[in-house]
Amino acid sequence: MRKDYLIDLKHLLSLFLFLFSCQDNYQNCSGLDYGSEHIKIKGVNESDKNYFKYFCKKTEVFGIKIYATENVANDKLFHAASILAEYLDNDEDGTADNQRIVNRLIDKKAWLLMAMNEEESSAAIRFPIGNFAFLELYDDEVSIINGNPRFDASLEEILHLITQHGYAEVYPNKFGENKNSEIAKAMDEARGGYFKNVPNSYPSSAWYTYDDKTCNYSCQITEYTYWAL
Repeated sequence: MRKDYLIDLKHLLSLFLFLFSCQDNYQNCSGLDYGSEHIKIKGVNESDKNYFKYFCKKTEVFGIKIYATENVANDKLFHAASILAEYLDNDEDGTADNQRIVNRLIDKKAWLLMAMNEEESSAAIRFPIGNFAFLELYDDEVSIINGNPRFDASLEEILHLITQHGYAEVYPNKFGENKNSEIAKAMDEARGGYFKNVPNSYPSSAWYTYDDKTCNYSCQITEYTYWAL
């Protein structure tokens, strides 16, 4: 039997076991009550309007929902929610700094979906979830220990959620993810020209570059906005 065939069987078995274990797993988190006065993490239940049977934990910040699988640590889910709260309420007065952005994120159902890792996330969202305005964040990407040399990816991914589905749509002339927006023009100037797709090399005059060839033009603007901030 070929080795690659054995690997495929092992992967399929792991996928089956994960999906089977996730059926109606909201019951595994039904008694969950974790967090603070302002950020509460609860178990998902059947009456939840946005119920996913493969995500059993949820919290929300200013009405923006974060869902997580059972394997995501509670403190990391809380950490992600705290970052979202600080981005939206920078002065921490309990009121969102820009309610138009919050309203747009809510209207679009812009959610953060957290899983243990990429493999679990791929399995968990392989079925249609009725919502494409979401971003993924993995437990193993989140660093909550001060002094940890690993970058805390929640800082980047959560900002992407806000700029891509919030600012880019509320202020399309300024932050729109298209060639004619002000942020796109700034990016193209920084890169030494307009590139619909990531080029093999940038002009020597470029002072900013981004090299992930899987990233289309709108994605490149999302990334540039993050690095510019």
